[in-house]
Amino acid sequence: MLIYRAVITFAAPFILLHAILKMGGVTARLGFVRPAQRGAHIWVHAASNGEITSAKATLQALLRRDPSRKILITTNQITARDMIRSWGNDRIEAHLAPIDLRWITNMILRNWSICAHIIVENEIWPNRLSVLSYAQIPVVIIGARLSARSAARWQKLPSSLCNIYRTLSLVSPQDRDSGARFKALGAPNTSAPNNLKEHYQRPAPHADFSEFAQLYQAPFTVLGASTHAGEEKLILDAFDILHAEDPRWHLILAPRHPKRRDEVLSLIGQRFSVAQYSNRTRRTNTTQITLADTMGDMALWYDIADICVVAGSFQPVGGHTPFEPLSHGCGVFHGPHVSNFNESYGALNAVGGAKMVRSAEDLAHEILTCRPDVMCDAAAPVLGRAQDQEPFYTELEAHVTRAPRAAS
Repeated sequence: MLIYRAVITFAAPFILLHAILKMGGVTARLGFVRPAQRGAHIWVHAASNGEITSAKATLQALLRRDPSRKILITTNQITARDMIRSWGNDRIEAHLAPIDLRWITNMILRNWSICAHIIVENEIWPNRLSVLSYAQIPVVIIGARLSARSAARWQKLPSSLCNIYRTLSLVSPQDRDSGARFKALGAPNTSAPNNLKEHYQRPAPHADFSEFAQLYQAPFTVLGASTHAGEEKLILDAFDILHAEDPRWHLILAPRHPKRRDEVLSLIGQRFSVAQYSNRTRRTNTTQITLADTMGDMALWYDIADICVVAGSFQPVGGHTPFEPLSHGCGVFHGPHVSNFNESYGALNAVGGAKMVRSAEDLAHEILTCRPDVMCDAAAPVLGRAQDQEPFYTELEAHVTRAPRAAS
């Protein structure tokens, strides 16, 4: 633990410099922001857009159960912070995440009267958890995910670092395997598996939906969602087959990291015409591909598409959620690497609610012969099984209402 504290203290000036040059939010990084409203706050931390989207229903339940409750959300990305602010809820404040230094955490605890800390998925910051434990502030991880590789790495670390898992009040794991790994690391209280992404709530239509929807023809629109390096080529090869079969087919390609846009554009530009969303370019009747190269707009493309190829599954990334595209009425296809959602994809594939493919040829063939509406109907029982979340909310409530000791 002492080694970690020394390393993070040494790194803090460089982290701050990066914040100044790349992201802004220096006052938030140093913990100097103060609440707009007095009173106790639950501090929620989520890394990025996906994590906070998955937790939205849980946050709404916490606010609904206590009309006086207020929430501070910290996140690593500006787009996620801005998305939270766009919700327009005056009981939720969003800021960029602070540097993991003890004095910064103590200042946040005092300024915001933190009564509980909720971590979404797997953002473990040792100094933060150490301070929270000393202040006897309950810490809960929801949608907790821990891969076999990450668990093995933690077990090799000094016991002083691993012991932070023993300070957790509750771990609500995403799946059974993650729950077992958290237990092995010392988490004292692990609940039944609960995948937050199964509780995705379809948002109101995007501001651009009315204008853009008329530019895309059903049922000939395919979305390649959250692609990683090495996956675009397979999807483009499949689209080549589709377009040769019928030129009405159109592909929306949404890389997981928009900063890869130039790399993806070079792949597209060699073969197809493209409209780039970040440049506000509109597709025409002859445009073959839309590059969806912005953050926070995926719901727009889910609403427009008829079929979604969920990426992160054709490379050993672990796959991304099938529940968002299914909730928007998309037929779902994916590759073989779905370790992040093994149980979910297994259940969906068993009833025909999703389909695994391994090659561009298989993907094109399955798309040409599928009926997205039939796939969504088949997936409905799997989507519906997660509707009753009241037992989970009750368990969470019991842990976040425990009175903390004053921060030092």
